[in-house]
Amino acid sequence: MQLSSKGFTFAEILIVVAIMGIVTSVAIKNMGKSDDRANYEESLSELQELSKAIIGDANARSNGERTSFGFIGDIGGLPSTLDDLVSRGSLSASKLDTSKLVAYGWKGPYIESPFSSGSSDFKTDGWGNAYIYATVEYVLSPGDTVVAKISSLGADGAVGGTGYDSDIFIEIKKDQVQANVTGSVIELSGNPVLAATVRVYEPDGFGALTSKSAFTDAFGSYTIQNVSQGVRAITVQLSSGDESEGYRATLGRSLVTARTISDIGSIIQVGIAIASGPGDSNFSFDIQGKIGEDVTIVDFKAVYTPFDGTTGPRYEQKNAGAATVWTAAATLAGSGDQLSDLNTYTSWALNDNATKTIQLNIFQDNTGASVSVIGSEFTTTFYTSAGDAFVVGPFTVGGAPIFALVGDATPRKGLVFFDVINNTGGNHNLIDMKLVYTPYDAFTTGPEFDEAKIGGSTVWTEGGGGTVGSGVQLSTVNAFTNTFWADGLTKEIRFDGFINLSTGKKIDVSGSVFTVTLYMLSGAEYEIGPFVAQ
Repeated sequence: MQLSSKGFTFAEILIVVAIMGIVTSVAIKNMGKSDDRANYEESLSELQELSKAIIGDANARSNGERTSFGFIGDIGGLPSTLDDLVSRGSLSASKLDTSKLVAYGWKGPYIESPFSSGSSDFKTDGWGNAYIYATVEYVLSPGDTVVAKISSLGADGAVGGTGYDSDIFIEIKKDQVQANVTGSVIELSGNPVLAATVRVYEPDGFGALTSKSAFTDAFGSYTIQNVSQGVRAITVQLSSGDESEGYRATLGRSLVTARTISDIGSIIQVGIAIASGPGDSNFSFDIQGKIGEDVTIVDFKAVYTPFDGTTGPRYEQKNAGAATVWTAAATLAGSGDQLSDLNTYTSWALNDNATKTIQLNIFQDNTGASVSVIGSEFTTTFYTSAGDAFVVGPFTVGGAPIFALVGDATPRKGLVFFDVINNTGGNHNLIDMKLVYTPYDAFTTGPEFDEAKIGGSTVWTEGGGGTVGSGVQLSTVNAFTNTFWADGLTKEIRFDGFINLSTGKKIDVSGSVFTVTLYMLSGAEYEIGPFVAQ
């Protein structure tokens, strides 16, 4: 058979070329999609690594305890820019507080650059566009708050889009950054420790050490909110005593229950210190053993102000209960003197939960004249035979049990306010008040007022659209809201709505002299003043 030597026609060649073009176009498009897919996966992986650099890895653990907290764990706050993850800049360098047993400060770099295959810069995505890092908070839903967001704008480098053009982002939520810490403080005896100050030490957001605190309640429990996650230190300071060393606490969840802090013991002050004797030159205060066991007190020291090394005052005697346990020999005791250094100190027992009255007597100056100790501030230390030292104080010596003015009374146009402390040695329920003041003209100008507040809460209003004046017991005009006032607590008292009766306009009460009477549910009455509003 004879083969034809005829070639392809021009039309056939055109058809072949067209087919090849279509195949090439499809291949190029698929290649582009493949590149976008790789860039997308690379960007997503890098975003996850950036997030991990900031908040650490929740799955990194040793002996069941989380070990990775990233930038947040060391610095205590979010980075201001992504550069903070690789460069310390003005942030504090890493250091260890040996008393709090906590490390803090910048220990980066928290990522490496490049940190992912194919990435030339840790701040750019798979397409070479810069990541967008923002720390503006927004709420996704109640209780679900975002505190930081890192985004890639996708293949097209523009906001929005679909497919590989859509934005890729990772959100860092508040519960990944901060925790609320709850716990309890228990005595050796098993009883709860009341009114202790619990502190959590954490970095301040710039790498320095700071703290947040709360008081224990009637059950010894406490809650401290919004503590940055990481390895932190918790300390306890009793109402009278030194701050403890740090207890280690790892905060890696939004709500952390710290281990119970137990075996806490101390000597505490009960009530207030009251001056007595000639010229108020003696004073006494009660202490209670809350150590969990009976102890023997073998020495004592009082540090107080005011005190001058030359003029004193110094004291001559110390009693524990009815017994005199120390008397001066050649030298009187001054501020900071340990009594056994000056003369023999007679030891005495303080049983657990028992109360004992301590009295320091005969304060005098360098001429032997009696000196009043009212208003002096004391911090005392009791030394035990076991070698322990328990601090009681600081506290201020008062006169007879009183409610006392703290600072000055401040006048404003139409009102006056001032702080008052309960120095009675007990809690009270306030059921009424009376305000006496001059100048006052009941028939012409007044002035008169229409509202009273305690601690920011309104406890009385005139109620009928009128006013009352000097010397009126408030409950005789309208109901007075009973107010609980704990011993040692300071509250602000405010009288408002002072007007000139003739003009009806608010009046400035500067220069007026006030006396306030507080009426208690127990029947006790306490007078504060007179004092001048200025």
